[in-house]
Amino acid sequence: MQDRGGQANCLLILSAAAQERGDRAAAWQALEQAEALIRASENGFRAARALCRRGELLLWEGQTAQAEALFAATRHHPACEAHIRARAAAGMA
Repeated sequence: MQDRGGQANCLLILSAAAQERGDRAAAWQALEQAEALIRASENGFRAARALCRRGELLLWEGQTAQAEALFAATRHHPACEAHIRARAAAGMA
């Protein structure tokens, strides 16, 4: 059995896959489930990753201002790794 962090990672990947398929409801559902597991595990890296994923979904829906705010929060998150910071910067471009 995977730990909460591993399950959250899988759900973040499923969220991205659902977005690629154009399935908005499934993308949000997987993200929300991942965020719940991340809160329970208190994993900062995954929290930064989830912020970026939420920003990507908001940008996909045309909610640019909200997405940019999340990308900025992601970039300044203390646990944000370089590749997530780069994704957030790309989302703001």
